[in-house]
Amino acid sequence: MRPAEIPPATLAVLVFVACLSISLNWYRRVLNAETPRRLLWWRLDSPVWRLLGVVILMAAFVAALGAAGFAVMTQLPPLLTPRLGCAAQGLAIAVYAILGLIGRLAGCRLASKLPAAASGARGYAALRTTKHNSWRFLAMIFWLVFTLAFAGAIAAGGYFLLPRFDNAWTTGLALVLAAAAAWFALFFLLT
Repeated sequence: MRPAEIPPATLAVLVFVACLSISLNWYRRVLNAETPRRLLWWRLDSPVWRLLGVVILMAAFVAALGAAGFAVMTQLPPLLTPRLGCAAQGLAIAVYAILGLIGRLAGCRLASKLPAAASGARGYAALRTTKHNSWRFLAMIFWLVFTLAFAGAIAAGGYFLLPRFDNAWTTGLALVLAAAAAWFALFFLLT
C-alpha cells in the first residue's frame, strides 16, 4: 500500500500516536535525562496512555469552552437585541473575546500538566502551580502564534512551489521545507 492509498482517518491516528510518542520521548529526555533505546523511540506503554489521558482532558476543556463561545455568539445577541439594540452584537463579541482569552490562559496553564504526566510526576496541580504566571503565559501565547505563523508560511511556500515548478527538485525541496516546519512547530509547541 502506497502512502497515498492510506485512508485519511488512519493516517491521522498514526500521526497522532507518533506525535504522542515523540512528545513523551522529548519530555522524558529534557526532564528525566532519559535517552530512548531501540524500539522505545516508538512506544505505546503506560506513560503514553497517561499523556493521552491528559490530552483528552485538555480537549474536553477546549470543547467545553468552544461550546460556551458558540452559545455566546448564537444565543446572546437575539436575547439582548430587544433591550440593547445593535449594541447586543458588540457585547456578544466582547464576552466571546474575554472568554477566549480566559480559555487560552487556562489552556496554557493546563498544558503544563503534559510534561508532568510524561515524566511520571504524580499529584501535579497545574492551575495551582502556575497561578501567578498569567502575564507570562499571555506573552507566550502571542509569541507562539507569531512563531508558528512564520513556520506555517515557510511550509506554505514549499507547498505553493509544487504546482509552479513541477519537477523532482522542487518536490523534494517542498517536502523538506514542510517536514522541517512541522518538526520545528512540534518541538516548539512541546518546549
